[in-house]
Amino acid sequence: MDGEEFDALVADIRAHGQLEPIVLYDNMILDGRNRYLACQQLGIEPKVSIYRGTLSPVEFVISRNLHRRHLTASQRAVLALDVLPQLEAEAKQRQGTRTDLVETIPPSSIKSRDQAAQLTAVNPHYVSDAKAIQQKAPQLLEQVRAGELTIPEAKRQLRLEEKREVWSQPVRPVESLIGPFGVVYADPPWRYDFVKDNADAIENHYPTMTLEDICSLPVESITADDCVLFLWATSPKLAESIQVMKAWGFEYRTCMVWDKEKIGPGYYARQQHEILLIGTKGTPGTPLPEDRPGSVVRIPRTEHSKKPERFYEIIEAMYPQLPKVELFCRSPRVGWAVWGNEV
Repeated sequence: MDGEEFDALVADIRAHGQLEPIVLYDNMILDGRNRYLACQQLGIEPKVSIYRGTLSPVEFVISRNLHRRHLTASQRAVLALDVLPQLEAEAKQRQGTRTDLVETIPPSSIKSRDQAAQLTAVNPHYVSDAKAIQQKAPQLLEQVRAGELTIPEAKRQLRLEEKREVWSQPVRPVESLIGPFGVVYADPPWRYDFVKDNADAIENHYPTMTLEDICSLPVESITADDCVLFLWATSPKLAESIQVMKAWGFEYRTCMVWDKEKIGPGYYARQQHEILLIGTKGTPGTPLPEDRPGSVVRIPRTEHSKKPERFYEIIEAMYPQLPKVELFCRSPRVGWAVWGNEV
């Protein structure tokens, strides 16, 4: 407690006296630290009582905090994190307490984290998340404590900061890839002009590129004379995708559709699919009839913009012998060359 809230406490004690005693346990303040500081400021002797309840000191402190304040689940997780060291120390002490014959107090089968979560009525995973945030970004945890962020919001912000650290590293030139490649697979980071708010911005997931920058990548320098391009396109970016295909030296041939089985947002039609354009350069040939996939692949979407592994398998079956490269790759695949700011 500080600022105006503490000043109001001092004024109330000055006007009405200290109505609620400070609770002590083993010469330590369990409850009433702010009342004690207020009494010190006013120069009066504080009223105290000795705690003799059945709850452990940690349980007592938590019960008082939960009773007096309307804490969110995220703030309760921070409170659980605050008492976790004491619970761990008590558990260690119990495990080391023995007589000559038997242990006087058996070790608890409940983890200290789970015990802290039970005491604060919060999911144990929230406590683990709070601990991870404390270790990596303590300033974010203080925002959670103040109620400015929730645990999930702090986790997203932490992940974004970690990603931006990776994105800030220099990316090797495309032309440094050792080709030539007979198959190019690419999922460009399209830049969109309209988002609902900053939380929905594509840049919170990965750095985007302008159409001009995507077109200017020297992809043609790493491709074989006979090459196949598999290029991902969203419905709003279909026309731009054709421009990219031409800029990279390919001609459009056909396409496949990924049915995500889950409907998403959209300004004219709510989107449930993405398009995989197929273009060629030279005469790479067509797959054998038994290796030609159906044009619609139905697989539920998962993470934002993450494409199903199934499409790697389809491409490998269509052109098993050709050397392959994935541009804008996030997770390297055995047998493929990769390029991007996340690999």
